[in-house]
Amino acid sequence: MEYFRGSSRNCANQTKIMTNILLVEDREILRTLFSDLIENYWPDEKPLSINTCGFDAAEKLISEKEYQIYVFNISTNSASNFGLVKQLVQKGHCNKSKIIITSVDKPPIITTDQEVEIHYCNEDNFTAECLPLMVQ
Repeated sequence: MEYFRGSSRNCANQTKIMTNILLVEDREILRTLFSDLIENYWPDEKPLSINTCGFDAAEKLISEKEYQIYVFNISTNSASNFGLVKQLVQKGHCNKSKIIITSVDKPPIITTDQEVEIHYCNEDNFTAECLPLMVQ
């Protein structure tokens, strides 16, 4: 699923860079909720595109498009989902981007020599902890 928000009224005067976010969550209801929260929190003057998928489709979407921000909610099937995120990071698939890993319990720290900014936040405090990390 893809959400897009952008303003065309100022396009003639200035070029604004679209921020592409990939939200990876296995539960459809949380994908919708988190996407809506991101869209409502995001500053109006910044164009935004949000793609969502489950963990089963994450690697394919990541290989097809470059995202500036990746949000991985690993709470369901935690060990498997965390393993996939760790593998993607260590292989450089999320290089030069910001990764936000959300979970009810803090997962192990991912170490990598890749150029990536990794943050951890609590799924239950998504609005207070995770959203501010996205716009920094």
